[in-house]
Amino acid sequence: MNCLILEDDLQTLEKVVGYVKSSPELTLAGACSSVTESIDIFNKKSIDLLLLDVELGGDNNGLDFYKVLKQKPLVIVMTSHSQYAAASYAEQLAGFLPKPFGFPQFRKVLEHVLSLDKMQKLAASVDKIDTGTGNFIPIKTKSRQLAKIFFRDITYFEQTKQILNVHTIHNEHHVLKRTTMNEIEASLPLQLFQRINKSVIVNKTFVDQVIMDTVVIGDASFPISPKYKLSISVK
Repeated sequence: MNCLILEDDLQTLEKVVGYVKSSPELTLAGACSSVTESIDIFNKKSIDLLLLDVELGGDNNGLDFYKVLKQKPLVIVMTSHSQYAAASYAEQLAGFLPKPFGFPQFRKVLEHVLSLDKMQKLAASVDKIDTGTGNFIPIKTKSRQLAKIFFRDITYFEQTKQILNVHTIHNEHHVLKRTTMNEIEASLPLQLFQRINKSVIVNKTFVDQVIMDTVVIGDASFPISPKYKLSISVK
């Protein structure tokens, strides 16, 4: 995965270059401290992942730079300003790294992005079914055809034995046989989904009640494990 870094703080830039070089999944295509440098690299190379600072000095804003790109790569936003998290989600960017961060935090977000990239490449072979947000997971139907399930339609994931079950608002039940709970969690948008125990991930939009240590979605209820910090808004 070709990676470009845009960061105006030279000390942070040097640190992130080291993180990229320590990640075998990434190839460093460029490390820039200005928008002008970045545009030049985008014109010459194919970029898969952009590590993007937001406040670039003067009136330059990393998110504004991203919006004008014709070919949009996956993006991890790096900033010390938490208010940009909402803007990152609004633009459906792949990851958000609050500064300061170390290599473990970098790897955690990168693994989320790599899982998302894997899902998108798999989904590239799926015929266009919907013109919605484009946020979906690819599945095989009972007739072994590829199809999309959009995140907005998923109520919860539940793992039973070695099978990952996907439940939707249409009372549909799909099975993901070769995907682990950790892999699916890494590919989901954090603003929508919350893991509440070892075997369950819920869509926070569809949570009806949180009673003591239990989440209720329709007729289903699930215990909240102490290991997972729950942060949801009841609709």
